[in-house]
Amino acid sequence: MSCAQLTTGNKTAFFTVALLFFGILFFRVIFFGAHAIAKEPTPAPLAVVAETTINFPPVIAGKTVEHGFLIKNTGPVNLDILNVYTG
Repeated sequence: MSCAQLTTGNKTAFFTVALLFFGILFFRVIFFGAHAIAKEPTPAPLAVVAETTINFPPVIAGKTVEHGFLIKNTGPVNLDILNVYTG
């Protein structure tokens, strides 16, 4: 629907919504800076694990089973592994 096809009441509503939209946009730019609209992503680590499943053979109760996992960080910053829980 173009502006020429809008009735007087609809034109008022249309311009009110447009004014509100651009007012909010202006507020964000003024108070938060241009980066509030187009922000560069923060660099982050990216953990990649080659093995997604492990199939252990049957184990006698009370015995220990161990397996090492190779975790590779392909992200641009350090990957810190702080807590590891078995389950």
